[in-house]
Order: sequence, then C-alpha cells, then structure tokens
Amino acid sequence: MRSAVFLCLPLLLFCLLLACQSSPAPATKDTAPSAPSDVKPPVARAQQSSLTDDELDCRGVDAIREIRSEFTANPIRARETLIGQRLCLEGEVSGFYEEERFSRVNVAVGEEARYVIAHVNRYMVMSGTVATQEAQRAEWEDWREWMLSLNVGDEIKAECRIETFTPTRQDPRREAGIPLFEDCELVGK
Repeated sequence: MRSAVFLCLPLLLFCLLLACQSSPAPATKDTAPSAPSDVKPPVARAQQSSLTDDELDCRGVDAIREIRSEFTANPIRARETLIGQRLCLEGEVSGFYEEERFSRVNVAVGEEARYVIAHVNRYMVMSGTVATQEAQRAEWEDWREWMLSLNVGDEIKAECRIETFTPTRQDPRREAGIPLFEDCELVGK
C-alpha cells in the first residue's frame, strides 16, 4: 500500500502543477501599488501573459513546500520529473542589484526560495544602427522607470523554470531540496 502511494505521488504532483497553471486563481485582496500599474519593463510587455491578474494562478510558499516534499520523498525522481518544469510563482521584492550594463530585481518566495527578474542594458554595447541604439536606450529607460517604481515588499509574479535543487557546488551548505529557478518572465505585479 505504501509503495502504491509513492508511485502515485509524482503523478499527483505533476497534475497539481498543471492544474495550478491552467485554473483561475482564487480571489485575493488587492494591495495598493506604489506606482502606476501601467509602468512595466519592456521585457514584461513582450513576454507578458495574455491572462489578467485574476486569471493567473501563481503560487507561493505552498508550491515550494510541495516541491520540497517531493524531493524529500525521492530526490532522484524529483530531479528527473521537476527540473525543466515551468511554474508561475508569486513572491515579494527582497532587493535590487544594478551595475552599468545589468540590473535585477530579487524576489523571495517565503523564507527559502528566490528568483530574479533581470535586464541587460544592450544600449551600452553601442552596436547596430542609430535607430536600434535609440530603441535599446528607450527599453533601458522603461526598465529603470519600472524598477524604480518598486519597493522591497512589493508582490511580483513571474513564470520560472526549475533549474536544479540545493545544495549546489557554489553553496554546498544550503539545506537540501530547495528549488533554484532560471529564465523568469514577469507576468504581473
């Protein structure tokens, strides 16, 4: 009986992830934005989902807990079935990083998981036609305007891909089974 439960667990988790990505989100109380909501980075405009915020089913800490429990049950199976999966996550802005050619918004999902929304300043490369350079500069300025409109603690929603699980070579002391994300695309603020 117990082995039947463990055999069904990956299928159940996979079905839950699919259902969460396609079913409407429960109504939640809206928080007042700190800046106009129409200010979004150009990346978000190009890759934003056609779903409204009410239709998105982005998940937070519960999704991380489910993934971690699957990892605890069988880390080999979790790596095999979950790495590469995309899911919509919501979290809170936890910090910012910027240098001349690159900036990012760090987002925390609960206490342990994190993801990043990033932008490369292609304008600084100074390649292409004058029109291309002007478009890249405008894109960078839109991104910075959006980034400056955020505060630590603001809610961000993004669709991300599970890259791997902790611990990693770069961080061998980190608790096992925390999913690490990459290729995050903003889907809502």
